[in-house]
Amino acid sequence: MNIIKKENIRLGQVKTNMTEESIATSKRVQAEEFAKAAEAQIKQVHLEIAKIEAQAKLNMSINWNGQLPEKILPTGSNLLLGLD
Repeated sequence: MNIIKKENIRLGQVKTNMTEESIATSKRVQAEEFAKAAEAQIKQVHLEIAKIEAQAKLNMSINWNGQLPEKILPTGSNLLLGLD
């Protein structure tokens, strides 16, 4: 009787171990997928920033009249005193 009881306890422990291993494996796979998704989202944001910068440069080149600016500071600026 004692042997059967011990065997049942051992089989229960094996089943518990298998369940816990399955849960741990599932959590590991989810974490890996999350990391991949986060990486892809970071790359997507970098591409979006590059796209916005390229569009801004295109707009500047389209609107440029071919002349360099005559003044860099606004009229009446006191940043460079005494250069008049």
